[in-house]
Amino acid sequence: MNAQIKKLTQAFPAFRLRLADNKRWALMAGVGLAVAATAIIVSVLWTGNRGYVSLYGRQENLPVSQIVTVLDGEKLSYRIDPQSGQILVPEDELSKTRMTLAAKGVQAILPSGYELMDKDEVLGSSQFVQNVRYKRSLEGELAQSIMSLDAVESARVRRLTKKVRLWSAMSRKTAPRWWCACTTARS
Repeated sequence: MNAQIKKLTQAFPAFRLRLADNKRWALMAGVGLAVAATAIIVSVLWTGNRGYVSLYGRQENLPVSQIVTVLDGEKLSYRIDPQSGQILVPEDELSKTRMTLAAKGVQAILPSGYELMDKDEVLGSSQFVQNVRYKRSLEGELAQSIMSLDAVESARVRRLTKKVRLWSAMSRKTAPRWWCACTTARS
């Protein structure tokens, strides 16, 4: 590899000397134009989103259709980023837009936790229904805790339990098993 690089560095001055003066100038002008065109394209793309910031982070699970409906109804300017799908708003209107969405009742969608236990129970609900509600509330609380980590974008937790029978409980200890699917945030 080093030998090839040495060979190229030694061959370039010889190639340059073989070119006539007008071709040498044409080559330098072509390289200069290519560098200038690249710089212009990069600067235009770089400043294309200047002034627009993300309305919410990637970790908030918000109803995008509801947000767009509110933004259209209030005639607030926004863009949707084609790469990430995030809603972008002008930087100077960020606080106003968030306050408007909060006033209209737009809230993040989180898995239900212990709120499931607060639901009014119908007279005569079975032990099975109560157990399912308790299991789902534990799963939701754990998913909320995992999603609070910065590196996690979304999480889904399932608690796998075995039915405990008299003979199996006496023979060995059974512990609940957990299954968790997380989506990490890309940096």
